[in-house]
Formats: sequence, structure tokens, C-alpha cells
Amino acid sequence: MYQAEWGFSPVTTTVVFGVYAIAVLISLLTLGRLSDHLGRRPVSLVALGVQSASMVVFATAHGVPELMIGRVVQGLSTGAALGAVWAGMLDIDRPRGTVANSFAPGLGTATGSLMSAFLVQYLLAPTHLVYLALVVAMALQAVGVALMRETLTPTRGALATLVPEFKLPRTVRRTVLNAAPVLIAVWALAGFYASLGPALVRTLTHSTSAVYGGLALFVLAGVAAAATLVLRSAPARGVMFTGIAMLVVGVALTLVSLQNDSPALFFTGSAIAGIGFGIGFQGGIRTGDGVCTVSGVIPGLEATVDD
Repeated sequence: MYQAEWGFSPVTTTVVFGVYAIAVLISLLTLGRLSDHLGRRPVSLVALGVQSASMVVFATAHGVPELMIGRVVQGLSTGAALGAVWAGMLDIDRPRGTVANSFAPGLGTATGSLMSAFLVQYLLAPTHLVYLALVVAMALQAVGVALMRETLTPTRGALATLVPEFKLPRTVRRTVLNAAPVLIAVWALAGFYASLGPALVRTLTHSTSAVYGGLALFVLAGVAAAATLVLRSAPARGVMFTGIAMLVVGVALTLVSLQNDSPALFFTGSAIAGIGFGIGFQGGIRTGDGVCTVSGVIPGLEATVDD
């Protein structure tokens, strides 16, 4: 809709998406451990408030610069929230929190993309009201966070956490480097679907319905979440290699579907690629000989990853 109204290219769409990802990364590295000192609840509440502010920026946007600003603000608040939420769930119940942290992002992406697509399709003034609907959702989330018990006592040292810190034992460096290409590949695919998926589906289905655009990311992320949950106890290395195979097959089918103008093949390929996305990511982060601790990359907690 923005592209049709303001006349920018698909490259601009990708850039608007990309600045969000960069902002999230910067926020994870600098704000991700803030909740270790200030508490999970305060950081989550402030992040929700800033996230709501970004929705107001989107709702009042009149051009690409406003979209860029909104995406940066959104990304910074998301990174801060992720550290607090991930760690908070582990504080409350570590076994259940670990499972939730593994599949909740995919589940949220899937349901969020489809529900937002319906709102965009059927709400009046979708480039305004959809964001206000999300502000209401975040207000409800804030109530839930406010009612949660705080799991940490505030401590000094919050400013020191703003400096990124990486700890990677020498014994696992080779294993982590071997897994890195898989992790990059799966998130590159997710970014591709999130930024350009709707445009591809519109071309294949010859429909302007936003629901089809949301359906593409829903299939990819939904299948990924389900695969992650089902195979969470399987051997990590086997899971990772299976994920690689599924990723290759799924992307290949997707490319063939674009050549043959086949929506059915596109969604089939998306589902298979979704399996690769889910278990490839899970297998990649679980593959390691011994113990790997990363502070700043996995923020808000000291993450222990066993083979």
C-alpha cells in the first residue's frame, strides 16, 4: 500500500525492513542486559511504552523518512524487551521458559502476520488504524507485565551493561563458526519473507488482498514454530543437518513456483522452508561441544548451550 501510494521501489521496502533489524541488533548488544540490574518488569514496561510510541509514528507517517524513524524506534524497543522477556521467563520457570523462548518468536511472527493482514484488509484507513489497534494490544500486555512478580532485586552496574561483551570459550569457537552459516541463512530467509513476501504472493495470486501476503509469513513462521517444538529433544547435530536439507529443498521449490507462476507450489515450498528455518536455527544454537556462554548476543542471561 505504501509503495503504491508513495511510488518507491522494492529496494526501499527492503531498506525499511533492514533498518529495523539493525536497530534490534544494536539494542540487543547494548540494552539487552539492562534488566539484569533494573529488573525485568521495569525494562519490559518502558519497552512497551516506546514500542507504542513507534506505532504512533507509523500511524501519522506521510513518507518514507517517518517509516524509517518508526522502524528504528521499534527496533530499539524490541531489542530491550527481548532481553527482559527471555530472561524473565527463565527466572519464573526455567524448563518451561526454555521451551517458550524457543518457539514463541515463530508463533508470534506467524499469528501476528496473519492477524495484522486481516486488520489491514478489512479495517478502514489501514495505514493508520492497524497501528492504533496494536497500541491497544500493547496496553493490555503492559497490564499483564505490571501484574507479574518481579524476579530480581535492582542492583548497581546498569551503565556498564551498555558496553557489549562477548564471551566465547576457545573450545567451542570452531563449532560455533560451523553453525554460523546456518543461522545466517535461516534469518536471511525470514527477512526475505517479511520484507518482500507479500509482493511475491501478490504477483503469484494476481490478488491485491493483504491476507495472502500475511499468509506467506504465517506458513513459514508457523511451521517453523511447530517443528521447533516437536524436535526440541532430538540430537542437535542431526536436527541442524535436517534443517539445512529442508531449507535447500524449500527454497528451491519456492524459486520453481515463481518460474511457473504456481501459488500452491510457493506455499508448499514455504512450508518446507519453514521446517528448515525452525529446526535449522534450533539445531544451530544447540550444536556445541561442551558449554558456550555468550553475554550481549544472548542478552539478559548467561545462556548455557549443551550438545
